[in-house]
Order: sequence, then structure tokens, then C-alpha cells
Amino acid sequence: MPPPSNKAELQTILGMVNYLSKFAPNLAEITSPMRAILNKDVEFAWDEPQIMAFKKVKEVLTRSPGPILSYYDPTKDLTLQVDASKYGLGAVVLQDDKPVAYASKSLSTSEINYSQIEKEILPISDRKLEEIEKATLSDPQFDISKSVILEGWPQSRSECPTQILEFWNHRDELSVNSSIIFKRYVIPTSLRALMLDKIHTGHMGVEKYIRRARDVLFWPKMSSDISDMVLKCSVCLERRTSNARK
Repeated sequence: MPPPSNKAELQTILGMVNYLSKFAPNLAEITSPMRAILNKDVEFAWDEPQIMAFKKVKEVLTRSPGPILSYYDPTKDLTLQVDASKYGLGAVVLQDDKPVAYASKSLSTSEINYSQIEKEILPISDRKLEEIEKATLSDPQFDISKSVILEGWPQSRSECPTQILEFWNHRDELSVNSSIIFKRYVIPTSLRALMLDKIHTGHMGVEKYIRRARDVLFWPKMSSDISDMVLKCSVCLERRTSNARK
């Protein structure tokens, strides 16, 4: 695979790499020098950082034996390992200590400037996963939700248990694994205030908070809860007023 000679060719290569990211670890971090020259205000220049990154990508994707994934077994527990670096987030899902899937996400310009603690909010750590599982097991609403998800949703909304009606519009996107409900990570009621507190760093405004949360979290009316949180924060309101004046 020859190196790109312009931004269009580079975008094609990165598209292919993104497609293969589930088969190989840390591609978002490896490709960060290549993605850096895609910015509209940056001239295309294939220099040493890009050459080294391109070489590393080819090594990862073509080494023998290549990246091998185990078949997913729905009867076995999953282990999620995550990591945050300066330019990207990485994750691997394991069963029996063998990789089932890899995932990586490059950070936006604003996300790169997050502190390390803020970056670690974007992926979910093993400890936080355990907290979500524990809270899910003790949440009556989620207990009903899991049963309905596993046994099948009713044919009509009128037949849906009233305790979980707020999930009705999302029913086709929900699944259960290791006692956790997934549409991203569905957060039980008891942990939502904590998650809002973790999201609320930097006083960035409603839209940025919502985008950050939607990367990894979900609960019904989450966007509304975030909006309410910002409207109660004097610093957020002061910054919003100041930005509007500018």
C-alpha cells in the first residue's frame, strides 16, 4: 500500500483503517499524526511523523499471525479493558482472556485538551463497570427491563409494563450482557447524579456536555437532565452570558 500524496488519498486510507479497527488495538492513537494533517487549515505534508505512523499501521495490520479475534459466546461473561492516551481512546472486549473485539476512538481538538481524569470519563473503567452492574442488580425498574429485553417486548405500547414505558422508544436498541443493559451503557437511576457530576467538568455548555455523554452513556431524558444541571450552575450561566456578549 503506497503512502498518500494528498488529503483525499489519506482520507481513503484512514477510512479503511477505521473499518479494520475492530481487529487491531490502538489504531486511533497510532494514526493521530496522519489525521493531524487533515485539518482544513493545515497544509498536506507527509513528513517523518506521518511516515512512521503509516509504517506502524501497516505493521499492525499485516503482521503474521494477524490480529485474531475469538468468537463471541453469549453464555460467557465479558471483560472490558479500556485506556485513554493523549490522542485517542482504546478498548478491548475479552472472553476467557481472549479478545472478542477491539475499538478505538480518536479525540477531537477539544477532547485532546481534557485532563487525564476527564479523558477517563469517556471510556468506562472496569471499576465503573462493576458499579453499573451492582446498581443495575438493585434497581427494580432495570430488573423488569432486563426480563422484558430477554423475553421479548410486547407487541404494543399499551401492553408494556408502566415501570419501563420510558424505554419503549429505544426497545430495539437495548440488549443485556453480564447483568448490564446496553445502548451504550444504560445508567441506573442511583448512578445518574454521579454521572452528571463527572460529565460536569470545565463548564463547557449544554451541547458539549450532551455530546460528551452520548459517546458512552444513556438513560431516558438524559439530555434534559444535563440541560437542567447546566441551568443550575452559576459558572456555566456566567460563561454563557459572557460568550453571548462576545
